[in-house]
Amino acid sequence: MKLLFVRHGHPDYSEPKALGYPGFGNDLAPLDVLGRTQAEQAAQDPRLRQGQLIVASPFTRALQTAAILSRRLDLDLRVEVGLHEWLPDLTYTYTQIETVEQARAEFDAMNGIAEAERKGQWETWEQMRFRAERALARYVGYECLIVVCHGLLMQCFVEEKKIPNGGVFEVQWMPGHTR
Repeated sequence: MKLLFVRHGHPDYSEPKALGYPGFGNDLAPLDVLGRTQAEQAAQDPRLRQGQLIVASPFTRALQTAAILSRRLDLDLRVEVGLHEWLPDLTYTYTQIETVEQARAEFDAMNGIAEAERKGQWETWEQMRFRAERALARYVGYECLIVVCHGLLMQCFVEEKKIPNGGVFEVQWMPGHTR
């Protein structure tokens, strides 16, 4: 199956911040003007015309990007919880951005592999890939799927480490196959 990954456009965190939403509340942030432009530009990528369906992360920035693609490409859109952003705290209790920054630093230092000396309860590469594959397996009957999600999750499937907002990446995927 061909997967056309699209990273969400640039978000605007000012409203969740102004409302005092802690931790995961930031995932309610919509796209800013640049992010909407990035989504519109992504919709013009000729590879996306091959898509038969759009599946997206449930986070606002990805959903808004997917909605723009859906409208421009005239494709149905489905929300897949398993395509959400990397989890910096598997206990879902963090409230401070510093927790995310510390978890990401540790994740990077350990190459996303949970070693014994790990301090945080962050999601590993293996856990991310597993949940994303489980979500995508529902669509194995499709030849080409557009997947709107997050840069770190995309790195479970693509070789690139610099994934720009609105970036489009094409991969061939078979369930259970790892890169």
